[in-house]
Amino acid sequence: MTYQDVKELVESLGLPCAYWQFERDTGQSPPFVCWFFTSSDDFMADDRNYQPVRTLNIELYTDFKDFDREAVIEARLEERELPYYKESTYIKDQRLFMTSYEMEVYITQKEE
Repeated sequence: MTYQDVKELVESLGLPCAYWQFERDTGQSPPFVCWFFTSSDDFMADDRNYQPVRTLNIELYTDFKDFDREAVIEARLEERELPYYKESTYIKDQRLFMTSYEMEVYITQKEE
């Protein structure tokens, strides 16, 4: 996947989305998605970083536990054969449910 492919995957979920967070003054109300890369674990070969591997998080924020929206996200990830770890939590001070999907993505350069 390219970075653009990842962005298009997130946008295909049909929800407002932002990289890392929305700007403070947008007043974005749930449901929405934030996505970001947290780290890298590149494949090394010939004394260099041969294949970029990035840890991608996609976070769904909702007012209530939304199993249907989670199923849509999971179906999109499975369509692209992206294995993921899922974790859900309630953010008490914001009164939001957050479901986080973490996966490793092999990043390629866009073909010329």
